[in-house]
Amino acid sequence: QSGGTPGADDTIAPAAPTGVAAVGGADQVTLNWNAVAGAASYSVYRSTAPGGEGAAPLAANLTAATYVDATAAGGSDYYYFVTASTPGGQSAASTEVLAHSHYVADANDDGTVSFADLVVVAQNYGGTGKAWAQGDFTGDGVVSFADLVLVSQKYGKVCTPCAAPVPARAAAAASVVGSQSTVT
Repeated sequence: QSGGTPGADDTIAPAAPTGVAAVGGADQVTLNWNAVAGAASYSVYRSTAPGGEGAAPLAANLTAATYVDATAAGGSDYYYFVTASTPGGQSAASTEVLAHSHYVADANDDGTVSFADLVVVAQNYGGTGKAWAQGDFTGDGVVSFADLVLVSQKYGKVCTPCAAPVPARAAAAASVVGSQSTVT
């Protein structure tokens, strides 16, 4: 490579994207990252196993530092990394991130929309600053009638096939006290 500066000299590859974050929603994952100086486009890579993203991107030629993976199946875990490109080449991969795409209205991620999910919505109804596990299935931070409608539409339905959660995430999400399990 020449002695150029990534982002200022488009004859060399840019720096790898930083600040990559992935947030799971209802049958989707939203990714955001810090824009790379001088980047002409970005590519997003995805896998269901750590380090398994491969050479073919899920999405390429993205011009914004955000992407919504609407092909992510609910109940599944996905690993992502992002690269930046200039006429000088493609950056190294960003740090790999993990996100869980949720099955619609399944607050406890057990693969079934049931009374337990309805209880979560009822307990948090009208609350703001809420997340998926607290009944905000629309992603607007508020547990509202729209979230209740989603529970009613999916009530009694089973996610088929829902992937088993990543062991580390499952262990972090649940703690066992005596014979009683509590989700945190």
